Amino acid sequence: MTYPNKPAETNLPINDLIKNRWSPRLFADKPIESEKITCLFESARWAPSSRNDQPWQYYYATKNNPEGFNKLFSLMKEPNQVWAKTADMLVLVFARKNFTYNNLPNYNCVYDTGTATGFLVLEAENQGLRAHQMIGIELDKTYEAVGLSKDEYEVMAMIALGYSATDEQLQTQDAEFIKRELELRTRKELNTIVVELK
Repeated sequence: MTYPNKPAETNLPINDLIKNRWSPRLFADKPIESEKITCLFESARWAPSSRNDQPWQYYYATKNNPEGFNKLFSLMKEPNQVWAKTADMLVLVFARKNFTYNNLPNYNCVYDTGTATGFLVLEAENQGLRAHQMIGIELDKTYEAVGLSKDEYEVMAMIALGYSATDEQLQTQDAEFIKRELELRTRKELNTIVVELK
């Protein structure tokens, strides 16, 4: 492994975007091009959803827009602010609770929004970017920050995005931070999460 790359040690061959995706806590001081940002959301737009309702709602800001970036940044809990300050872009994710066509509860909204956000994160990898999703945010404050109703939307997560940091950047961090960044990626074994019914 050569930082900032941490490919998964998979048991079988899988798609390289999935294999290479990981969640760093350090990003390069480099702005994300506007066309790449558009590609991220275009990828999310094409995710499947129940009745094609597309319940996801994204709010984002980059460091080129300090007011917007700081508004999103202020919603994160302090442990996440420590590292997320190096990201160039923050995205706040919501799911609309009711279907648009009949306003009845959409019990699939969280599942669908997670799928769309997974598409976004994989497209980030495809665009040469890194993404780190987190739930360490002030949940109740997010609604007022973007003008959404808690009755109509469910806050899902915040995503920090940017270009990969360099090994030189990593070496300027404290020892515990470096250890966390370099530790091997692990997952549960398949037989603990997958059951074939007989």
